[in-house]
Amino acid sequence: MNATSILWVVGFVLVFLGERIFGGGEDSWRWILDGSGLLLALLGLGLLLRGRSDRPADQQGPYNLAAGFGLLGLSSLALHALTADAVLGGLDPEQADQARIVLHSLAPIAWLAGTLPLLSIARAITLSPARLIPKLVQQGAMSALAVSFALSMLVPLNYLAAEHNQRWDLGYFRTAQAGARTQAMVAGLEEPVRVVAFFPTGSEVGAEVETYFGPLVTDQLTFERVDHALEPVLAEELKIRDNGYVAFVRGEQVERVKVGDDFDSARRKLRKLDEEMQQSLVKLARGQKVAYFTVGHGELYWRGESDKERSLSTMKKVLTGLNFKVEELGLAEGLGVSVPDDAAVVFVMGASKPFLDEELAALNAYREGGGALVIALEPGDADLSALLEPMGLTANTSAELAIDNYFLKVTGGPGDQHNLVSNKFSTHESVTTLSRNSSQAAVAFPGAIAIEAENAAPGKVNAVIKSLPAAWQDLDGDLEFDAGSEARRQWTLMSAVTGDVAGSDPVMPPADGEDEGEAAAPKPRESRTIVLGDAQWASDLFVLYSGNGQLIVDMLGWLTEDEALTGETESEEDVKIQHTKEGQALWFYGAALFAPALFMVLGLGRVFWRKKQGSK
Repeated sequence: MNATSILWVVGFVLVFLGERIFGGGEDSWRWILDGSGLLLALLGLGLLLRGRSDRPADQQGPYNLAAGFGLLGLSSLALHALTADAVLGGLDPEQADQARIVLHSLAPIAWLAGTLPLLSIARAITLSPARLIPKLVQQGAMSALAVSFALSMLVPLNYLAAEHNQRWDLGYFRTAQAGARTQAMVAGLEEPVRVVAFFPTGSEVGAEVETYFGPLVTDQLTFERVDHALEPVLAEELKIRDNGYVAFVRGEQVERVKVGDDFDSARRKLRKLDEEMQQSLVKLARGQKVAYFTVGHGELYWRGESDKERSLSTMKKVLTGLNFKVEELGLAEGLGVSVPDDAAVVFVMGASKPFLDEELAALNAYREGGGALVIALEPGDADLSALLEPMGLTANTSAELAIDNYFLKVTGGPGDQHNLVSNKFSTHESVTTLSRNSSQAAVAFPGAIAIEAENAAPGKVNAVIKSLPAAWQDLDGDLEFDAGSEARRQWTLMSAVTGDVAGSDPVMPPADGEDEGEAAAPKPRESRTIVLGDAQWASDLFVLYSGNGQLIVDMLGWLTEDEALTGETESEEDVKIQHTKEGQALWFYGAALFAPALFMVLGLGRVFWRKKQGSK
């Protein structure tokens, strides 16, 4: 930096310190700093203008321009001085405040508009002691002036932000809205539910929560927002220890959800607000149901499994969140005799060891009596034909499906071709949400077999999920398609089976002269069964993939005929981008090769163009 720039900047720094630290009083240090700063600024400007007389007349223009910008910069001190009480004291207080705001805004703008061009001119003069090019100096000064105007925009923006308390957040954010499932749960409430949100007045998080619950308020669901500090008795009654909580109250039962009161830390909760509220509402909307998992036959399990491909701990958390009590069902729990009466659904998840005949008989009796059953098979697993054949289904556990054009990459090896991915959903109720979102959601089946239905099945069999058309049964296990013995087609990966329960009354058609609604008999009981050609889709390693978790919810909604589990959950969480093998290669080569090559070509083109212009 040259002497002019140093003296000018240091001088104004001293003035700033004098006004900032000692301003508003009559302290002698204020006048010492202000006076010293003004003297240094004038000295710096004088040093610059002193060289004007040594230049020819055609090179004195930059000095005149510097003098003008120097005076503009010094005028900022005059504008600041006009804000003193001695000057504005005679005005109305409101007018004085308005005038002070305007002057305080103009002062830094005038200083920037004078200082940056002045420093640009001073640098140009220092670098050209022999001869100046006035036009270039002027262009540099105008560029600096444009920068000063751009920076000056921060002054009014800062004032408006402070005055109106506005928040600008350029990152994506939106609070989730109440989804179809939540609305169905509220509409189906049999007892009143009171929602109490504890947030202080002015809380941004509280406003978002209030906006979420507004459309849900009905005669059966009421909403109120209170401040924890102002309602200590209510907070103690509901066991709420601070603001940032939402309490759901039905009679003596209370469910609490912590959202948080700080907006930045509560953003993640707000994005998943609909899911959080559903988990609390479902516990109040109906009693807890019991889901049994068979054990003792090498099934996938949730406890003590270090292999994520065989652990069901995440699935258990999902069921618990849906207000299911998860229990084991084996010989010790009476499976050799019968399935417990409180079973809402029974899961058989990838049994690698055979069941006893008594256990198979108990499961068949449970299904035929109107129970809900999930049977998930695995390649090479135990023979479960005794469960499948009564429903008219077969499965070849020795013929694993494979695909070579679209699969889920897990290990990076050839075995990944067994990891089928499909979005081929029917319109069946067991995949209702997935079917509506098939363009965004898919289900992964890592190592699946096909489910085949007989032509004369005793119940109603629906092929609910099918594979992509390029899949084939890898009969020889070489992961190579053999056109002679293997066929590519859509294989059934999941079937939904319904069957009438013996002794239930059929629905009678309306008699002559009767309305259809008056004559309709109660809906007959029916058994509901889901059969899948894979069990690891629900394991910890895969259950969070795309639509796998939603498949659990959709299945349970149909199996248990629970409207609270139907519909969609709204979420504004960022979705992880999944790339195919080809897509990953494109991204890699695009970032490592194509993009640099493009910039190199553009750069060379620019160089050649400048040389061509220079030759003219």
